[in-house]
Amino acid sequence: MLDAGLNALFTLGGAIPLAAFWIAAAIGFGWPLRAWLVPGTRAPLCVQAVLGVAALLVVDTIAARTGALYLAGGALGWSLLAAGTLMLLEQARRHGGGGALERLPRLSRVAWAAAPPLLVLLVAAASAPGWLWGSEFGGYDALSYHLQLPREWWDLGRAAGLEHNVYSYLPSYVECAYAHLFAVRHGAIEAAYACQVLHGGLAVLASIVTGRAATMLAGRAIGAAAAVLVLATPWVVVVGSLAYNEMAVTLMLAGALLLLLDDAEARPARLGVAIGVMLGVAAGAKPTALLLVVVPVLGLLVFSAAPRGRTRLVSVSGAVLGVGLAIAPALAHDLVATGNPVFPFLTGWLGSGHWSAEQAAIWDAGHGADLRLGERLRSAWDQLARYGIGPAPDPGEPWRPQWSVLPWLAVVACAIGVTDRRHRATALRLATVLGIQVVLWIAFTHVKSRFMVPAVAPAALVIAVAAASLRPRVPRAAAAVGLLALVAASLVPAILLAGEKDGRPFAALGATGVFAGEAHAQRLRAPDLTAAERGQLLADAVPALWVNFLLPPDARVLSVGDATPLYYRGPGLVYQTTWDRGPFSAALRDGGDDDAAVLDALRRDGFTHVLVDPAMLTIWQREGWNDPPLTAERVLGACEAHATEIARMRSGARLFKL
Repeated sequence: MLDAGLNALFTLGGAIPLAAFWIAAAIGFGWPLRAWLVPGTRAPLCVQAVLGVAALLVVDTIAARTGALYLAGGALGWSLLAAGTLMLLEQARRHGGGGALERLPRLSRVAWAAAPPLLVLLVAAASAPGWLWGSEFGGYDALSYHLQLPREWWDLGRAAGLEHNVYSYLPSYVECAYAHLFAVRHGAIEAAYACQVLHGGLAVLASIVTGRAATMLAGRAIGAAAAVLVLATPWVVVVGSLAYNEMAVTLMLAGALLLLLDDAEARPARLGVAIGVMLGVAAGAKPTALLLVVVPVLGLLVFSAAPRGRTRLVSVSGAVLGVGLAIAPALAHDLVATGNPVFPFLTGWLGSGHWSAEQAAIWDAGHGADLRLGERLRSAWDQLARYGIGPAPDPGEPWRPQWSVLPWLAVVACAIGVTDRRHRATALRLATVLGIQVVLWIAFTHVKSRFMVPAVAPAALVIAVAAASLRPRVPRAAAAVGLLALVAASLVPAILLAGEKDGRPFAALGATGVFAGEAHAQRLRAPDLTAAERGQLLADAVPALWVNFLLPPDARVLSVGDATPLYYRGPGLVYQTTWDRGPFSAALRDGGDDDAAVLDALRRDGFTHVLVDPAMLTIWQREGWNDPPLTAERVLGACEAHATEIARMRSGARLFKL
């Protein structure tokens, strides 16, 4: 346990400063934006932080997509960090001398309940990508694109669309922030820890901003409780400790709701632009935010928010303008690269770029749910109301209570809030946001639990409103019980962490070298290693050991089924996601039923080895995601008959020499 703690401290010691540097710079850039757009807000620092993060995400996206981020060894990346931080320091100097910001509110004692989930968030972020969490299959998406794309973009010199990885055509605003960190660390895999800490920092900011909005509605203690409730929701800790993108979406939604609830004195057009920029950046971080953030907040702005008449029209117009400005860099990139500004979506109407019609159809089927209404409602019940509670609907899927009690508390809070005349209007506005989120999630997605994570912000706020409604009627003893319940809820992420990886959640702290094969490579070079020990090491090795250390330097490896190549170093490995078509698919089309001709085509393309993950190919085939001819049976049959197997890993992966 002591070694685990030391590993965590060492890893975080290198990751936290870089992530904090980015966040500090973002807050600095938010200073002039907040002063211009919403100078009268009651929560200036929180609004400034959200606007600043939004601004730096957009700047990073433009700099990465144009290649400017990578010029002169990442000089622009360092310059951006320095400029933003200097602006923040200048603001602090002015504040100390008479006030560029209001005095920060005194921290409520309730806020200390955030300590357990915050500690879990930090420790989990110090784990090597690929280890935690079970519901994310070891952060598969981070290995496949959230971190892999910044790594490839560093090698390429710009954040371009990659035909072997369709996710590179998504707006990728958060991935471009990760690219910023990779650029200043010169592409090192170890920068992945800073990316995880940065995403965790966005989770903390989302918690703080939500708490600040709740403070305006219900007072300091309840506001602190709302902040704790966000951070104590296990889903927030799970995705926040991985290099994902949900926390940027949640932060933008929390900021937009804060501005709507603030009733700040601001010009309607500028207030609308501020809200719109937050919404646009949310969509740039994750396309599902169009459903879960943009539509609900714009709907609230149009139908539920005061004032009415021409002033409202100006606010809504400003918001639409802000959305357009914020998302324009992503749309422009895809329009130039594929002819479709929202590729790989709406391919039937706007074009499918380099994809075939079959690929577009498979993508659409894989990102929607062909379910009847009753089935969708049942899936929503399982994925939101009772997620992780009771028997699992699919025994093969991870099933843990990662929503804790938040959905049920939110439902009860909506009912309480709308029955209180003092808080009815606010409760209705928040209930409207939650209702729209749930309806659109059920109607237009494949109804997976993680996609609803941004709902933690409006859920915590409506719970705060209900608490404010009950406060005059609740005795002090009941309030104490509520505080104890909050503390108990804050321990749930720690309990879930303890059960990860069969009770070994700390085994991969700072262990990127293990996943890259470095640890095994060092042991294999030991002079006292016996033949039996060498055989056991090779049997236990990760595939990256062979690719990085045991194959010839000029080896060219084709990975089939393994779309998580983060730990493979050098340019010698080629892969593709399940949605894309790679060299093996092309060889199958050219060679037909002749397996020997298929492998000869690969040899002519310069490949020397094929790394096959039959288990993942089988999953892709079962789900209907992969190229139909590219089955585990066909690939293994061809390699077994016309290539030489040189390694079979414990994971099931097999390495063949052509």
